[in-house]
Amino acid sequence: ARPPGRHRHRARPTAAALWRLTRARRHRGSMKEGDKEQQEKLELREDDLRQEHTKYLEQHPELRQVLNDFMSSVLLHRPDQVFDFAREYFSAFKQAESDGVVADAAAGTEAVEASGS
Repeated sequence: ARPPGRHRHRARPTAAALWRLTRARRHRGSMKEGDKEQQEKLELREDDLRQEHTKYLEQHPELRQVLNDFMSSVLLHRPDQVFDFAREYFSAFKQAESDGVVADAAAGTEAVEASGS
């Protein structure tokens, strides 16, 4: 049974997490009792972290939007130097913040487009 307050829907696991889970399940039959307890603790910790991360994202919906906008811009411009592109993209937000202006997602795109990337 699921403890109260637990969500049914979880974030999609990463490829690395799926690999670890598959590997753990494959070797579970040959695990010693102490290893099984350690694996259970790790799985509980991963679940706790997933819940904390989900809660944080729910409290900060703007984060998902900013990252979606950034990814869209990356896919649109397809820069050769992604880190340089990211620095330029997000520096527009920092500049707008220091100017006392609320930065919107378009600010980063305009800065990148103006730089010719």
